Amino acid sequence: MKYEQDDKKKHLEFIQLAINRMASNSFILKGWNITLIVGLFALALNDLSLSFLYLAILPAFAFWGLDAYYLRQE
Repeated sequence: MKYEQDDKKKHLEFIQLAINRMASNSFILKGWNITLIVGLFALALNDLSLSFLYLAILPAFAFWGLDAYYLRQE
């Protein structure tokens, strides 16, 4: 009986570690997303080019999809 409780506790700890790791990855992806988009906006303002603004949409959607993937896995 004691072993079953210990096994369940270890299993729940394992699941919690996996969830924490995915939440950490999601947070890191959001940081990269903001950094990349702000960089592209800075280039757009520097060159006065709309192409960088349109280019910023692609990583936003890519990171949005990855974040949704991690949230779905949690």
